[in-house]
Amino acid sequence: MRLNGTNYDKINELPENAQPVSLYARDNKTAVGYVYIKHDRHFKPKEGVKPGKYPGYIIRCFQGSNYVIPQP
Repeated sequence: MRLNGTNYDKINELPENAQPVSLYARDNKTAVGYVYIKHDRHFKPKEGVKPGKYPGYIIRCFQGSNYVIPQP
């Protein structure tokens, strides 16, 4: 559990197409950690490292839980 808040931007209203990260991972037959890794490699690359391929979603925090929001 994170003691200093979330790494992801907070939102006040949850879009209809948002899914908890765990459900998104299950529906896409992948590990929860890999959903976070793909997002972070694109949006938060380490210094001197080329950003990863666009994952097709963003992760946002709503009421303390992280949600995947598919984006075109």
